[in-house]
Amino acid sequence: MISLILNSACELNFDGTPSTKKVQITVASELQSEYNKFSAYFTFGKGDTVHIPLVLTSNVSQEMDLEKIGSKLMQKVTIFVYCEDDTISDGDGYEGKYSTSVVLEFEDKTLADYGITDAFTKTEVNNLLANKADKSELPTKVSQLENDAGYLTQHQDISGKADKSEIPTKVSQLQNDSGYLTQHQDISGKADKATSLSGYGITDAYDKTTIDTMIGNVEALLSEV
Repeated sequence: MISLILNSACELNFDGTPSTKKVQITVASELQSEYNKFSAYFTFGKGDTVHIPLVLTSNVSQEMDLEKIGSKLMQKVTIFVYCEDDTISDGDGYEGKYSTSVVLEFEDKTLADYGITDAFTKTEVNNLLANKADKSELPTKVSQLENDAGYLTQHQDISGKADKSEIPTKVSQLQNDSGYLTQHQDISGKADKATSLSGYGITDAYDKTTIDTMIGNVEALLSEV
């Protein structure tokens, strides 16, 4: 609990470092005899101001939860109290004055303190980045790389390779291997295409006409028996 005391000079006194976001405001009894109304103003980091009337009597303090008034994520709040007296009619209807403001800066809290589960902590981010290379460490030249086995590190000797102009593009440019023909062969002794035995010069076989005649003769002899 953060204890704030509004003293007889209408000034807020506060000592120590805030360890909680709950505030207890106490008004000195002699000040309550002079003023009958007190209001607290809370201005948060983004400039949002909340006004809360204080219900205070002698020796009674009012407690407030700043997280409910502002935000759980706030890290800084300015508090000041307005002392007023509306029993005196002076044209304005009351007289009063502001207290000296008090600025409370809260200690940093963790994601776990706020119940946040969908974010990385600083430690987690640092651990993830620890194994990442800086941009300056990335190689930009082949010479900065280590060579793997089988990869060339210099131009190879191609003196024994043929130029494109030396590669044959015609059969006549090729040397002949054994058994390959280099000219047309003599086929003058080959028979022309025919459809008969005599056409191919075959003499050791009967043609169809001769066989038919021989069969006819056998049938005639059989009919005479």
